[in-house]
Order: sequence, then C-alpha cells, then structure tokens
Amino acid sequence: MYFNDIFSTMVFPCPGCGADDAPAGGRGFCPECVAKLQLFPDGQVFCPGCGGIMDGALAVCSQCLAEPVRPWHHAVAVFPYRGFGKKLIRQMKFATRPELSRPLAVLAAAAIRARGVMPQALVPVPLHWTRFMLRGYNQAELLADCIGRELGIPVLKVLKRRFPRKKQALLGRRERHKLQTSFYCSCPEKLCGLQLMLVDDVLTTGATLTAAAQALPEVERENLSVLTIARTPAYGALPQLT
Repeated sequence: MYFNDIFSTMVFPCPGCGADDAPAGGRGFCPECVAKLQLFPDGQVFCPGCGGIMDGALAVCSQCLAEPVRPWHHAVAVFPYRGFGKKLIRQMKFATRPELSRPLAVLAAAAIRARGVMPQALVPVPLHWTRFMLRGYNQAELLADCIGRELGIPVLKVLKRRFPRKKQALLGRRERHKLQTSFYCSCPEKLCGLQLMLVDDVLTTGATLTAAAQALPEVERENLSVLTIARTPAYGALPQLT
C-alpha cells in the first residue's frame, strides 16, 4: 500500500509532449495534449456506422451513406484523424512508439463508458504475420489489451489475416472494399452469444473492419460494435481506381 501511494503521487512525463504534468501514474496525456486531440465531445448524437458526430437526420452520417451497410450495430471513435491525433497514431504505428497505446486506450475506455456501449469481449483486428515481424507488434492488439485492462473485460485474439495487403493509405476506395476474404476466425465457438467489440486504430471507409466483421458469421449484427481511436473526417481525396 505504501508503494502504491508513492507511485500514485509521482510525476511522469506526458507521452504526447514530454511535459511533467501527465496524470498521476503516467496513464494519460497532459491537459494541453488532450485539448489538441479535439476529442469527440460527450452529449452529441454519434453515427452508429463510424462513431463520428452525426451531420444530418438520417440513420447514419453522410460519409457512411456512401458506403455499404455496416455489419455492426454501433461504433465508437475517440477523435478525428487529423492534426495532433494523426501524428500520435502514426508515431505509434510507424515510429516504434508502442507505449502510446496506453494513454490512447485510456481515452478509448472513457469514450466506451460515455457512449454506453459496453462489450463482453474485445477482438483486435490482426496484422499478417509478415508485417507483424517487420513492425514487432500489432497496434490494434496493444490497444485492445490496454482497453481490456481499463474496462476489466477479456481480449479474444481469434481473428487471423490470410495474406498481406498493401498499406491502406495506398489503396483507393474500390481496392479497400476488395478485402472480404482477408480474415478468418480461428475459434468461432468462443464467440457465440457474446457482445463483441472489434478494435482498430483508424476508420476511413470502414472496409477493413467490414471484412473483419464478415469473418465472424456466427456473431449477429446486434451483438457487434466497433471501436477506433480515430475517424478520418473526409476521404474524398483518396485515389480512385478507374
């Protein structure tokens, strides 16, 4: 108990900027970094297709209307994929900063609680083993593990990727929607009857999460939600195939 009391009062550097005013225990970002992330505010009406703020009176937002029907019931996103938040996610994925997964997961767990979408288990979107070997970790698994500890729920790593794909940032919308056979479920019997939440870092068109959800045919749409740390505000400028 004495050690825990000392640990809780120690000063830790903020993982976002290095300032010495991160929350006690080093679990999150400093107030200035949180402000720069422009978190989606509580009390808004959120799109069940992507987790972003609704921009109309229809069932989903205008961006989700342009996509196939989502195979999940609800979506949670933490902040828009731009500015400081985009920089942090890219550092976590490509600059070997896996430690950023913990403070991002703290924000994600808070968003899940605020939205009232509490799953019974988390399922991270997998990397192909070749990319895992190159990167050394799967950021979606790290996020799911940290969120699971925050919420006290298990993480089921049952999804596998069949073959490597080009980086999503290099794909146009049509190519992104050719991912339906990219995933398979190694232990479908573990999922029956559970309220599940798929976890990934960024949602752009939603094609990757859709392909992952379609690899879970035993899970009903009403029992499936998705969580992404960031939601791309607009993707009309993505390259299109002709």
